[in-house]
Amino acid sequence: MNVDNLYYSESELRDKGIIFGTNVKISKKVSIYTDSLKLGSNIRIDDFCILTGKIKIGSFCHISNFCSLNGGAGIEIGNFSNLSAKTALLSQSDDFLGESLVGPLVPSNLRNLKAQKIIIKDHVVVGTNSVLLPGVILHEGISVGAMSLVKESFPSWKVVAGVPAKIIKDKSKKAKSLVEDKLFDV
Repeated sequence: MNVDNLYYSESELRDKGIIFGTNVKISKKVSIYTDSLKLGSNIRIDDFCILTGKIKIGSFCHISNFCSLNGGAGIEIGNFSNLSAKTALLSQSDDFLGESLVGPLVPSNLRNLKAQKIIIKDHVVVGTNSVLLPGVILHEGISVGAMSLVKESFPSWKVVAGVPAKIIKDKSKKAKSLVEDKLFDV
């Protein structure tokens, strides 16, 4: 089996209007509904992901299978950051409290839509089945535990988890030093 046939070629990515660096592998099973996708180098996006809206991803990033990046209000992901399987980033969300109608087919004047960019800084990892809501900023080095609901921003180099996510403990900065000390060829 020729593994290269499983990923979009450089010309196919260019034809989709994607701006990208080197060594970018996007599965042909990824659904791309955006004309504003900017990718750094050394990126892999696995099967069955859905990419919509305005998305910018740095270098050395992995987006695992079944992730949903809904970037209607924008999503930025820094370098060395990873999303585990079935993670959802929702930069727009309807108000579910009954004061308005919900859904993308309802006229906007009848909806109460919260729309704010999601920002994931460098060296962040988000555990499987986690959800990030509009306006969340995950500062450098955050680790989000599996099955967490992240509805607020957190300071750098923390481990957060839960529903809703809370700070669990501090996180080591050794990974960052591997890059800074040139132990990893960037």
